[in-house]
Amino acid sequence: MHIFALVTSTGGPKFALAKNAGDLSLSGVHVGDGKLKATNIPMSFLANTLSNRVDSIVLDKTGLTGRYDLQMSWSPEELNSQGTAPVGPSLFAALQEQLGLKLVSQKGPVETLVVDHVEKPSPN
Repeated sequence: MHIFALVTSTGGPKFALAKNAGDLSLSGVHVGDGKLKATNIPMSFLANTLSNRVDSIVLDKTGLTGRYDLQMSWSPEELNSQGTAPVGPSLFAALQEQLGLKLVSQKGPVETLVVDHVEKPSPN
C-alpha cells in the first residue's frame, strides 16, 4: 500500500536533542492551527503524529535514536476564514525547511485486518 517514509534530508536534522531526555513525564506533542511543538519525543512518535496529518501511514526511517525537542509551522491545506488560499509553506515544505526531514512516498507492507465471515450472534 501507499505509505510515507520519514527520512532526514540533505544537511541533516535542524533540531536538538531533548533537554530532559531522561524524564519521560516531560514528553508530549501539541498540534493545531498549522503548528507543531514537541518535547522529548522519539522520531517514531513524530512519524505517528504526521500519519494523522497526511492521512497515510508514516514510518520512521530517519535512523535517529534519541529523544528530541522540535517545533514547526505550516499553512493548513484548507482555505482560511476569508476564503483565500493558504499563505506559507505546506506541511511537506515545512518539514524539510524547518526540521531537515522529508516525507518520501513509497509502497510498503501495511498491517491490515480482513473480515471474511460475519454471523449474527445466537440468542442466549
